[in-house]
Amino acid sequence: MKVLNLILALMLVLGGVTAVKAQDTLYAEYFTDGQIMLDWFTPWDGGDEMAVDYWEGNPSGDSWVGLIENGLSGGGVGTAMSGELNMTDYRVESYIYTTVNTGSYNGIVARWDTTGGINNYYSLRADFDSNQRLQLRWYPGPTGFGESIREWVGGEIPGGVPTADEWHKLALKIEGNQLWAYYDDTELAGSPFTDNNCMRGFFGVYLFNMLATTETYCDDIIVTGDAGAQPFDFIALDNTMLNSALEPMIYRAAEGETVYFQLDWDAINGSATSPAFRIVMELDDTPIFTENNPGVEPNTSHTLNSNAWTATLGEHTVRWTIDALNSVAEGNEDNNVIEEMFLVLPVDAYDFATDSTWVTNEDTVVVDEVFENNDHLFVLHWSVPMGSGSVSAFDVRLDVDGAQEYLVTIPFVQSGATYTTVSDPWTAIGLGPHYFEWFIDPANLVDEFAEWNNSTLDGFEVVIEPGIPDPWQLSNQATTFQISSVYPNPFNPSVTLQYETLQPGNVSLIVYDVAGREIAVLADKFHQSGLWEVTWSGEEMAAGTYFAVLESNGKRDVQPLLLVK
Repeated sequence: MKVLNLILALMLVLGGVTAVKAQDTLYAEYFTDGQIMLDWFTPWDGGDEMAVDYWEGNPSGDSWVGLIENGLSGGGVGTAMSGELNMTDYRVESYIYTTVNTGSYNGIVARWDTTGGINNYYSLRADFDSNQRLQLRWYPGPTGFGESIREWVGGEIPGGVPTADEWHKLALKIEGNQLWAYYDDTELAGSPFTDNNCMRGFFGVYLFNMLATTETYCDDIIVTGDAGAQPFDFIALDNTMLNSALEPMIYRAAEGETVYFQLDWDAINGSATSPAFRIVMELDDTPIFTENNPGVEPNTSHTLNSNAWTATLGEHTVRWTIDALNSVAEGNEDNNVIEEMFLVLPVDAYDFATDSTWVTNEDTVVVDEVFENNDHLFVLHWSVPMGSGSVSAFDVRLDVDGAQEYLVTIPFVQSGATYTTVSDPWTAIGLGPHYFEWFIDPANLVDEFAEWNNSTLDGFEVVIEPGIPDPWQLSNQATTFQISSVYPNPFNPSVTLQYETLQPGNVSLIVYDVAGREIAVLADKFHQSGLWEVTWSGEEMAAGTYFAVLESNGKRDVQPLLLVK
């Protein structure tokens, strides 16, 4: 290996080998966790834009793919595009789900120029119907319906013509007036091609079917090229309210309390120390804090605290502006500002807290198992840890499986008191996992020091009563095999789960969404008997209800998880 490296070095010195600059990733869309990261749009008035769909066994293995349709575009064309109009030399690649004998063309586009309302672009598309071909085309062409630059058929298609719907990777690389086409990472015959019709434009995914409303799927769209020296970009990330000890505030501020505001921000790109610039914090449109920054280094993270502010009663708006005087030329000026509204309450304001909840039978005896067709009651224990004076009436509500089951109006409360609310009887119908949620003051009629502690979420599994035949074998849970603790719940962004295993064996702990789709595998290995703990972060997930399912040796326990944001 040392000899080979020496030979390569000598060839470089003697000019025998030309060094190639690694290409920069300019854009990437992976659809991870069902999220779209790029700004996608469609050139068709009222057309369908990029969406996300769940797909087990997709090319990237994360079960999430992109989706475009042609239902709203007219003319049978569906296109979703991203990037910049002035993009010239780049390579775009994407996995495309190609179809056979559906009448659909599926592919990618590059250098899509929308100037003057004329859609001028290149496309590489699969047409695996009777023509069984790949096509590199220029639009609109002299006829308005496109002109073929090159077609590949039969043995020219790497791997042969597909006989079933399946995923394939398509790629186009364009430099100046030269075009290269790729299929499943193989350069197609005849590349490069010379064409001067499209010189700049967006990249995207393409669908055409004149006879039907349909869709095409894509995965891992990656655009590479020479990014060159990129200008600075200042990004305002987060504002945090701090108490007098400079710790994040758990509760809302009270009148007269000392408050600090903390800005977290990043400086990305750039090639040297930035020019000096100013950061300004405004409260209710009045500047109360200014920092004159002498300049920052590229790709650095920063935290800045304001001076102290004495909280005044009412609703307020805090706004941070980075580079308030526009002293630094940035690639994006739209992410320099973060603005938030917050509420300051009287010192005697109330706070309600859910403390515990459980399921009982009709005699209010706590039960470990919920039997099918039996009546049960849901019990909430809650408290009023702070507050004084009068408070308006508010409701306490119970939802079971997302639907309202019980509602009661609370006319008044006392500070420091504890309360117990019991639902009406609920008949257990539907074998399997269920969840229930209690909400205190769901309509937010009372201004409180905290809203995050007003709800609680728990779950149970309806099983067949002993002595009744159990065709689904759902009644074989051991009481010592369970998810014993979920904290906090509701949570944001992380939740810790403790679980118990009764005997040695392989144990799986998997998080699912409400549609039953697997979201995260927290455990899947051999366990000895004992107590175990794992933490799951839902930072990149959408707010909502998820289920943690624990399984081992034919036993199963389910706990709902409520992610709030």
